[in-house]
Amino acid sequence: AAALLRGADVALYNAKANGRGRASFFSDATASGIGSKHTLAADLRRCIQEGGSSLRLVLQPVRRLGAPAAPPDFEALLRWTHEAYGPIPPGSFIPVAERSGIASALDAWVLNEACRIIAGFPAPQPVIAVNVTPYFLVSSDFLATVDACLARHGIAADRLCIEMTERVLLEDFAPARRVTQELIRRGISVALDDFGAGHASFGYLSEVPLTKVKLDRSLTAAIGAGTPAAERAAAIVRGIIGMCHQLGHQVVVEGVETAAQLALLETLGADMVQGWHIGRPAPAEDFLPPAGRLAA
Repeated sequence: AAALLRGADVALYNAKANGRGRASFFSDATASGIGSKHTLAADLRRCIQEGGSSLRLVLQPVRRLGAPAAPPDFEALLRWTHEAYGPIPPGSFIPVAERSGIASALDAWVLNEACRIIAGFPAPQPVIAVNVTPYFLVSSDFLATVDACLARHGIAADRLCIEMTERVLLEDFAPARRVTQELIRRGISVALDDFGAGHASFGYLSEVPLTKVKLDRSLTAAIGAGTPAAERAAAIVRGIIGMCHQLGHQVVVEGVETAAQLALLETLGADMVQGWHIGRPAPAEDFLPPAGRLAA
């Protein structure tokens, strides 16, 4: 029975990978080339079902400009240490989770763990940003899951920020818009992540309820070098920041790696920054005060 189910999973993966809406039969040819991905999917599914013991969240600080003494906010980043293969990059296992239909379960685990972690911080608790996949954001149980996690750990709604990418707006614009409206109505922040990395449609900034726009690191990498190209890139960043502010959105700039970039972004009017120059991802315990402890 287990072998039949594994074969069915491989066939399902193959059908989804080739456009969905089709039947796929398992065969050795079907399995070749995706066996490792199938194994990762099965192992990740089992990990989630068993409580996520090999999953963990690390926090990357997000600094508010103009308030250098204020405690940072954080973005929660998922890490998975496979029992056989060791640490697996998110860029490798997140797509596998999406293709195998377990992305929503993984997102739910991350959301609950993020709320648990923030509950361990003393008041005033920081804001924690959680990335969610398009599948989870527009799913029928997304809002109920968010509400349950906040209630379970006693977290105020304004301590949570949900990050989404442009992809969900391309695939499910109307449902995503309804969900973001509901999140903001609850007091939860909504951030458009990686702006400038893809289509970067400026229409999203006015048509979708948002509280924050996160500029992709590719824009940050282009500024601060003192070259004509860097000056043009800085002008683009200044324009995006100004437009976001006109629409009432805060701007978070990712990928800040140098002091020169940080100084320039302050003059350009960015609200918040993150990157290795600000702080590298680390376990939550590294950011807790000596008397702090995580909730059990």
